[in-house]
Amino acid sequence: MLTKSELISLLKSKGIITRRSLGQNFLIDHNFLKFIIKTAQVTPDDYILEIGSGPGTLTNLISQNARYVWAVEIDKKLIEFAQSVYSSLTNVCWLNTSILDKNNNTINSLVIEEIQQGCIIPLNPPLIRGVGGIKEKDLITTGYHLPYNPNLIKRAKDLRKNMTPAEKKLWYSYLKNFTYPILRQRPINNYIVDFYCPKLKLVIEIDGETHFTEEGKVYDNKRTVILESYGLKILRFTNIDVLENLEGVSQVIEHQITLNNEQSLLNPPLIRGVGGIKVISNLPYATSAQIILALLESRLSIKSMLLMIQSEMAERLTAPIGTKSYNALTILANLLADIKIIRKIPPDIFYPAPDVTSALIMITPRASRYDIPDYEELKKVIQSVFHYRRKTIAGALKHITKLSPEKITGLLTESGIKPAKRPEEISLQEYLKLNQGFLARRGVCHQSENVSTKYLL
Repeated sequence: MLTKSELISLLKSKGIITRRSLGQNFLIDHNFLKFIIKTAQVTPDDYILEIGSGPGTLTNLISQNARYVWAVEIDKKLIEFAQSVYSSLTNVCWLNTSILDKNNNTINSLVIEEIQQGCIIPLNPPLIRGVGGIKEKDLITTGYHLPYNPNLIKRAKDLRKNMTPAEKKLWYSYLKNFTYPILRQRPINNYIVDFYCPKLKLVIEIDGETHFTEEGKVYDNKRTVILESYGLKILRFTNIDVLENLEGVSQVIEHQITLNNEQSLLNPPLIRGVGGIKVISNLPYATSAQIILALLESRLSIKSMLLMIQSEMAERLTAPIGTKSYNALTILANLLADIKIIRKIPPDIFYPAPDVTSALIMITPRASRYDIPDYEELKKVIQSVFHYRRKTIAGALKHITKLSPEKITGLLTESGIKPAKRPEEISLQEYLKLNQGFLARRGVCHQSENVSTKYLL
């Protein structure tokens, strides 16, 4: 592990200057880094998402204790620095991107896709005919690609150079210019698939005569079970299908795209097979509220989140009702998770030292967070009334609804809320009851969609 002086010297030698705009304050205290690993209870079975990996100091320590790490860092110079210093790490996927989608405050879909790719646990694979199969633990996982047997790389390259007539026709006449990127002759587990689309999680196989023997059918069935354990959809065509009816083949593939899009709307992304990931992060202070809420609202299966944030933000997340710090974020975050402050963190364990005190918090998402009726409507109501937190709840609702003062009073009374209360004096349970009243009067919130997320902070 690099010492403080070694890290600073290396950063300067690479011309890397910390950027206050990105909240770059790097953890440099070895004892505290070890405390983080202990507090997060990182085990060799854990998959970890680290947000804002910086120079990789914490990433390195996490990787030594976890099964796999996704290290997300928006600063290209920093991630290149970390990759060069910790080039020997084989269980880290370095992602040079933002954790948040640039168009809204949701988790970046690229990050979700990477986690989906790497978190799926395969079944025990059979051996490949003619090629020595290897055990699951020896498969290579890059984060972008599914686990694969590295001994198949040369064979895959040879097959790519010597495609069958049917494979050539499907590739050059259709798949080469496909809607989404397609990989040819891609090793997955102990197999080489003909065509693979990571975006659609789709495998396309072109079968020759050997596939129709009894031995070939048994082998293909076993192969299909393994590939489907990764959440892949397998489409199989014969050589004759492609050579004589390419249009029909392309229609089947296009139909699969439609099915995938419809299914993605019905079933948001989930992490399969591992019981969830852990999030460990020294969050950038400026966007910590948005990131925390986005993680809790996402369909990522998260076991726990150990986060370093500004003390003031930690106090807001855990603020008692009726206090100045109690706000929309307090209510929404505690609706979705259990939150505890572990300890305060002095500035001198960071480089450069921030101007404020930090805090280490543990967030444990509630299993019930996906079962909240009309959560988005509830969120709009809560954010909207805190826009007018200096007014009474009755006055705030007057600004955000089309209801008359009499109906607002009636709605509040039905919810057990005194109209003279202010937004910060209303409990989570009371807001839930209030939202139930709104659900009975759908369409009354006409301004809430435009309420800025700044009212969460």
